[in-house]
Amino acid sequence: MSPDEPAFHNIAIVGFGLIGGSIALAVRERWPSIRITAVDRPPVLAHAAGSGAIDRTAQHVAGLSGIDLVILAAPVEQNVRLLPDVAAILGDGGLITDVGGTKRDIVNAACTLPGARASSFVGGHPIGGAEQGGFAFARADLFRGRR
Repeated sequence: MSPDEPAFHNIAIVGFGLIGGSIALAVRERWPSIRITAVDRPPVLAHAAGSGAIDRTAQHVAGLSGIDLVILAAPVEQNVRLLPDVAAILGDGGLITDVGGTKRDIVNAACTLPGARASSFVGGHPIGGAEQGGFAFARADLFRGRR
């Protein structure tokens, strides 16, 4: 696979604020063919859909299907609570990552997932942010030049 080909074709971003929204915008810019599903509250989903940043919406992770990659971008405690539900709906070979600033609780939660589901989690932490949060401040270049 070349760097120009996406590793994933259907992603879901759970929590569509500054970080989740910026990831979606960057993905959309780089790989327009990737199908992006956002999970959040209805007003956030309406804003994201109206901006063209996403293809589908869901108000709960139970509404997800056919996803290759799930990015947990909600607050850390919420990501920990959502992890078992996300792991249960993820297809074989799918991956889950998070963007939380702390890892202990989410890694401990991942270790309790049954069987191969524990190895489907890869902890992450984007080194980036902005003064103001929320999807209204998301931008495609937020992580450019960052590790």
